[in-house]
Amino acid sequence: FRTDGAFIKSRLDFIYRVPFEVYYFGTEYRAITEVLRKTLFFAPLGAMLAWGVTRQPWRWRSPSFVLAMLILVLMPAVIELGQVMLPEKIADTTDWLLAWLGGLAGYGVVRRVLSAPRSVMPLQEAAGKVAPHSFRSIQLRWHFPLVWGGLALLFWTATHAPFVPYNVRELLLRETAWLSALLLALTVYWLAAWPVWLARRRVSGRVRLVQLPLGLLVYGACTFLLLNAAVPDESLHDLVGSPVLHWPWKWETGLRWIVLAAWPGVMLYAAAQTVRRWRGLRLSGMHFWIVLPILGLAYWGVVAQAASDNLIELIAIPQLLGFTALCAWFYTLFLAAAWLASPIPAAFRNVRWIGVAISLPLSALLLYLGLAGEIEKYGQQFSALQFLLSTDRQHYASQSVIWLRYSVVYVLAIGALAFIQWPYFRDAQHTPTPINHAPH
Repeated sequence: FRTDGAFIKSRLDFIYRVPFEVYYFGTEYRAITEVLRKTLFFAPLGAMLAWGVTRQPWRWRSPSFVLAMLILVLMPAVIELGQVMLPEKIADTTDWLLAWLGGLAGYGVVRRVLSAPRSVMPLQEAAGKVAPHSFRSIQLRWHFPLVWGGLALLFWTATHAPFVPYNVRELLLRETAWLSALLLALTVYWLAAWPVWLARRRVSGRVRLVQLPLGLLVYGACTFLLLNAAVPDESLHDLVGSPVLHWPWKWETGLRWIVLAAWPGVMLYAAAQTVRRWRGLRLSGMHFWIVLPILGLAYWGVVAQAASDNLIELIAIPQLLGFTALCAWFYTLFLAAAWLASPIPAAFRNVRWIGVAISLPLSALLLYLGLAGEIEKYGQQFSALQFLLSTDRQHYASQSVIWLRYSVVYVLAIGALAFIQWPYFRDAQHTPTPINHAPH
């Protein structure tokens, strides 16, 4: 090991290296072999961690899960940082990524095997339940590929439609438009589903103080990585601004996107918890109060510490009240979608549709209060909604056309969110109570 500062500083250039760059040197066989070796090397560690988590009492499983995920992230990182001090070794962030994915794969496989039901069901009872269970399994099996493919086709079509706002038409990479559309569709699915999954996890209030911030950190990081691969850098900077801190690689842009993603993410979480509360599930106030500090962090990162005025110029003044109105708008939109996705008794279905219908004018009012009504830019005057929903900067639509377009987009957004989220709400209805099996 060489621990002198000059040597270590000269070796830290691997942080700037493009992922998988070192695998381009040599043959394709060598590259595939290295990927498999690095991935499978940490799979046993993930398997052992999964076994250890399942052996814990129920109240300790959530903290154990968080600890296991931290081990899978930090151990490969420690190894790569240790290789920085070894002259004959080559440190690379790709090795850390592959090792982490291998550990997750090992954890997931063993967790799936250990959670498989082992009780024997009577023959007559099994015959009565196999058909609906099989039908439901088929529905869930085809849900993700249908949503993913449908969203990808929608994005690819939208970027080629002349009536779509120009910011949307510029989202996809021209060289790999279809791959970009698939990655963007995967991003949307992730954005809609992960907060609902977090809301469904049964943990105590104290554990939730740690789980939700960590979950939103993973949420924002994965969102940025997917968007970084799916859209041009200009589109990433449209919302968070160009980097101003001169950090290496895209760390500043990634951190700003993590904070930005926490804003809708925590509102999706709050909407899912509200619907679960309406369905009769007893939830402590901690499930809702924890939303406030995260919104405070989002306001500080998105508005107070903004790198440019690309986003904050669209928010009404005073910006704190505008931000609050936009939070209420997010909550109204996500609550309507979650209510539509969640199963309810037949007697309340008409009430649900009335509530979803009322959410449209309510959300329009909140958006009107939260967005700037007049912006002077490019030698023109326009509203924030005109800027967002007009086809280009030379032809701003009238207010009546803008609100008509908003109504269409709002209905489509609710439908898409509800269709993505319904398996997560309905799966909770069929989740069996854990049974302790005696050892054989």
